[in-house]
Amino acid sequence: MTGPCYALTYVELFGLTTILDPTASFGFSVTAGSNIFARSHPADLFRLKQHVLLLQRLGWWDEVKSFKSHYVDVLENTTKVKENAFEFPTTERKYAHETLQAFLGLTPFLTGLVTEVTLDSERKELDCGLREYKRFGDLIEEYLGRGVVPSTVFDGKDHWYPDTVALLNASMKFYLESLEKLMSGIEDQKTSLAGHRSRWIKRLEALTGKAIEDHHLLIDEKEAVPVGSTFKRTDSRSLKSADH
Repeated sequence: MTGPCYALTYVELFGLTTILDPTASFGFSVTAGSNIFARSHPADLFRLKQHVLLLQRLGWWDEVKSFKSHYVDVLENTTKVKENAFEFPTTERKYAHETLQAFLGLTPFLTGLVTEVTLDSERKELDCGLREYKRFGDLIEEYLGRGVVPSTVFDGKDHWYPDTVALLNASMKFYLESLEKLMSGIEDQKTSLAGHRSRWIKRLEALTGKAIEDHHLLIDEKEAVPVGSTFKRTDSRSLKSADH
């Protein structure tokens, strides 16, 4: 629903960058606990593996793999984890084994249900926000790099209102790739200090959050004109001149 930013945020929240190990023969190792199924949730690595498979099917993965971040390496490595690496620990060994196998066997069916809800009445993929991200992602990052709320971006001809998916994912990409570059251009800010980084992460979140709030207001204005799945601002003065 929100694109790759969900999976990338999941990696950060649960510290899964630790599955990468430069000394391991395959470039990663399974962190203790990340392959463990609980009674309430599947293992972290299993969940991320499903995220990646969905991103691949929706066409997002070609964009994601271009992000310059080891978070992407983490996502990519989850697809290499075999089913026999997952565990469901319990004192009832047979029960645990049968339950886990049943879940893994059910997964393709659940994947099919997800596929169904992402198709329209003509069996075509619904717009997942990728088209608008490709169109406005670089512009959004450019605005964020200047500390400007990217609720309206100018492409040299028109003013556009990027949607929530484009804003969230461009902001995440900026955070992963360009936060240090932004801080390096500001006097007395050190990228190695957690307090300084935290300040600019919050600033980035505030800029993005404001843009998302603005979007819902801007597209309801009379100057907002729908163009496909997005909106642009009409120059009212030009329209009045044409009427005269």
